[in-house]
Amino acid sequence: MATKDPVCGMTVEPATAKHRSEHADQTYFFCSGRCRERFEEEPTRYLAPTGRKHAQGAATGEVWTCPMHPQVQRAKPGSCPICGMALEPVTPFGSDKANPELRDITRRFWVCVGLAVPLLALAMAADFSARRSPVWLEL
Repeated sequence: MATKDPVCGMTVEPATAKHRSEHADQTYFFCSGRCRERFEEEPTRYLAPTGRKHAQGAATGEVWTCPMHPQVQRAKPGSCPICGMALEPVTPFGSDKANPELRDITRRFWVCVGLAVPLLALAMAADFSARRSPVWLEL
């Protein structure tokens, strides 16, 4: 019976797993030595319930699937058992609820825009201004 690597969430076969660790009288199996090392450094971090924010609630009869593994289909939101990504509805629904993934990626986008605009201005200043003024700006 396959188990999940507690660090990365990858599916591991206990019979063929090369990396394993004992904690609290239980054996845990890992996909790699690096995952085992991380687990041994902080086992409680990986055994605690995850704080991942998945979409809440599911309409009756709605099917949820992994974007990377379409063969994985569930009746409710959660994580893909193969890669750990958040499951998404097969038929997207228009919901008034805030999507935590969308909010997170939107925030990242605007932070990157804020950091990129000054760099763009400095890089393009030579094309739009007097010959030596960009040198003074870069000092």
